[in-house]
Amino acid sequence: MLTAQECSHCGRNNSGNTPIEGDASPEPGDVSLCAYCALFSVFTDELTLRRPNADETRWIRASPLCRRAQMALVFGHRMLVGG
Repeated sequence: MLTAQECSHCGRNNSGNTPIEGDASPEPGDVSLCAYCALFSVFTDELTLRRPNADETRWIRASPLCRRAQMALVFGHRMLVGG
């Protein structure tokens, strides 16, 4: 079981993970979307989080699935706070 991970951007602990596709646990190189700041991090070999490098950032920005997940999270936050 994966323990809480600290976001590489905002430092908040994300206490769980839900795969967007399939039912697998995260593996090194997989991306993670922070539930607090809505920015992406990448799992290391030790399954901690780090900021994406330039190539990974380009891939994330080009991924329709990543964009949809990020927009759904941002839209969900706005609905909760009434904005």
